[in-house]
Amino acid sequence: SQIKTQTGTADWKFIRTVVQHLGSRIPILANGNIETLEDVRACLQYTGCDGIMSSESILEYPPLFTETQTPACDYRRTGPGRVDIAQEYLD
Repeated sequence: SQIKTQTGTADWKFIRTVVQHLGSRIPILANGNIETLEDVRACLQYTGCDGIMSSESILEYPPLFTETQTPACDYRRTGPGRVDIAQEYLD
């Protein structure tokens, strides 16, 4: 099994610097500290990157990139639950 380790926070400032220097030549994708849809929006706005990658958070909460029309509160996801999503596909 995978042992979860603390990897620290993503350096969005560094990503923004890469975008400023190379963004006109190649697409730049950001990765790190993406736990909510609000994080996606904030990262895109702050860094100017072309897209977002997510691994742990998207596996933990598949509708991460879905507009749920409910804001995140205290870093808790407030969108549809896993059972609600599964039920939608079972019906």
